[in-house]
Amino acid sequence: MFQQYLTQQIRTYVPVGVGALITWLLSLGIDVGAQAQVGLVTFGTALVTAGYFSAASAAQRKWPWVGRYLLGSSKAPVYVTNTGGGAGNVAEIDNPSGAAQ
Repeated sequence: MFQQYLTQQIRTYVPVGVGALITWLLSLGIDVGAQAQVGLVTFGTALVTAGYFSAASAAQRKWPWVGRYLLGSSKAPVYVTNTGGGAGNVAEIDNPSGAAQ
């Protein structure tokens, strides 16, 4: 369970870090005001991160080994859904006796 969580986190934050780094490097040559720079870096990071992740995922489908280097892990995460309980189980909340309605 923890291994899947770790894989999910790695495959999320490696592209974010790469996107932020690329955007920062690109912004070094741009001379704008502080407010405009914050907007450009924020929007640019989101755009570059999305493009990087899409390109890395496409490359991994063609060459599975490349995911280890571009996404931090060659394993695709497995998402498990929780069945039962939680906020979606309103019948038990409304009827604390547990009797069927």
